[in-house]
Amino acid sequence: MGMAERKRLVKLVRDDVGRFGNGNVVYESLDAGEDHAVLLRQKLLEEVGEYLIDPSIGELADVLQCVCDLADVDLGVSVVNLDRERIAKLNERGGFTGGTGMYVFSSAPERHEGSKLLRAQAEDGEGA
Repeated sequence: MGMAERKRLVKLVRDDVGRFGNGNVVYESLDAGEDHAVLLRQKLLEEVGEYLIDPSIGELADVLQCVCDLADVDLGVSVVNLDRERIAKLNERGGFTGGTGMYVFSSAPERHEGSKLLRAQAEDGEGA
């Protein structure tokens, strides 16, 4: 790198990717001042997007890894405690595998603050 060149953080990558690098790409620990939790949240959005485009076990594993790492880095919660919370909610209200939907009957325009993605799909005719 020349004297005028500055490095800029592009995105968070898996820890062991740092063993490889070439030319203009360098993998190293985050600089002081970089917010690890914010970067993990961005990474979660990236991985969810990849899963939505290409639903596969590998992409879903990346989403799960982000969730587990966020529990630790952002909330200070172990994966064991995260799973306890998941199970408590499952026992209290069930999961999502049963295919239960929430319907609103009204002649007024939709005002529910639900998923923006689902509303956008419904407007495009994909949600049906």
